[in-house]
Amino acid sequence: MDFLCTNRVSIDTAEGRLKSPKFEVKLKRHATFNNVCARVHLTDTVHIPAKSEVFVEGEIRGNFYGKPEGCLEPLPEFKGDTHLLMPKSVVNLSKSKVIFSILNPTADPRILKKNVQVGSVQPIEQVLNCNLESRNQINDNFTLPEIVIPEHLQPLVERCSEKLSAEERKRLESVIYQYADIFVGPDGKLGHTDLVRHEIDTGDSKPIKLPLRRLPIMQRDIAEAEINKMLNQGIIEPRDSKQPTPNTKIVSDSNWVQQWGAEDIRRLQHKDSNIATVLHYLTHSTEKPQISTPDQDMSALLRQWDLLFIRDDLLCRKFFEIDGSVTNQLVAPRELRKDIMLQLHNNRTAGHLGREKTLNKVRSRFYWPCMTSDISRWCQTCPSCAKRKRGPGKGKYPMQHYTVTRPLECIAIDIMGPLPQTDNDNEYIMVIGDYFSKWKEAYALKNHTAQAVADKLVTEFICRFGAPTRIHTDQGREFESNLFSEICKLLGVEKSRTTPYRPQSDGMVEKV
Repeated sequence: MDFLCTNRVSIDTAEGRLKSPKFEVKLKRHATFNNVCARVHLTDTVHIPAKSEVFVEGEIRGNFYGKPEGCLEPLPEFKGDTHLLMPKSVVNLSKSKVIFSILNPTADPRILKKNVQVGSVQPIEQVLNCNLESRNQINDNFTLPEIVIPEHLQPLVERCSEKLSAEERKRLESVIYQYADIFVGPDGKLGHTDLVRHEIDTGDSKPIKLPLRRLPIMQRDIAEAEINKMLNQGIIEPRDSKQPTPNTKIVSDSNWVQQWGAEDIRRLQHKDSNIATVLHYLTHSTEKPQISTPDQDMSALLRQWDLLFIRDDLLCRKFFEIDGSVTNQLVAPRELRKDIMLQLHNNRTAGHLGREKTLNKVRSRFYWPCMTSDISRWCQTCPSCAKRKRGPGKGKYPMQHYTVTRPLECIAIDIMGPLPQTDNDNEYIMVIGDYFSKWKEAYALKNHTAQAVADKLVTEFICRFGAPTRIHTDQGREFESNLFSEICKLLGVEKSRTTPYRPQSDGMVEKV
């Protein structure tokens, strides 16, 4: 007011002018005032995981009347390889809220607080209309050259082009022909690309040196051949490292049939309320949620938060072995736990092992809360184990050791079955082993009667190697029969047997 009175300034609101004896200024109304630039602030706190991109909401603090579009540019703090990155984008200025993306290329998660300024926006004065008619005309009239797909890639084209039109099939063939070198060739050589370079950041962790493990003699030639094959194909290369890792044999040729598919396990995990809750939190955040719950299974899963991870939409857990290796365990849903213990303890090939061995077998594949107590209770209540395994304490007579000094001084026989019937109607396997040389042979049987066992023993084993001095078996009916006893008497073979419920006394063939 002092300034206005001293200079005799008056404001004419009707005409919208600021008048004085020396000057006169036309005033602008608020409705016609436009900002040249405005700030953009976050409307909420944002958590950005490492190596991730998220879409966030921002607020434009300014008015752009009559300007429908604007250019959003990031602040200098959101540029560079070591910072958060925000791309330039075109936004709608008719609304005060805009959506844009922020990328976190670093290895650490970042948090942006609410109301923090991330960029600025300016109105777009002119939009150029580029004429693309000539380019479209070229693309429409483009004809692909005649190409010949390699023979080993033709099945791939047939599988991928079942629902494609003729023109789409030609374009697919052109792409496959152009990049044919990245597919596995008929010689088994793997293709590769040099467009991406992958590095594993181990941080401050020191390398682990593992001791050398010798391979069996019969597998050394196979391992040497595989190593030379991979060297010739360029899969591996020679290296002299101070932290060596021993060769690991993985038997891939197997007739194992998987009982549960990935879709079945994924469905059962999402059906389990505790596992589904943990999957939800792991998917949307890397921070451990602060949840207070009376559910013991849920509390146990949350205590394993740092070891849990998601692979192929399945919840898994890392288990660190004594030697430093890491085993990925599948977190088993509640409906699968009974089947898992049936397969790894009660199955005929599982052997009805004790609590510790059964726990180790399950732990090498699966994990669930209170797993130790569940397996211990399962083994204690197993009817077969209760019938066949005697309690603690010594037997009626102390066990004695028998020492063999030459081949065929003592052989052991045992029968396993019934197993799934083969094409030749065989359901049993008879194993014969020599205690001195450890030589073992297995024969298929349709049944385990005394006649079938005696016939296979005489015609297949004794006729080739000769009669042994002693035969050691369990107390099966086929071995205690009169026919088997008469054969031993005729051949001059001594017969011995194990004590009841004591398979350790015939451990060599029991292990087989």
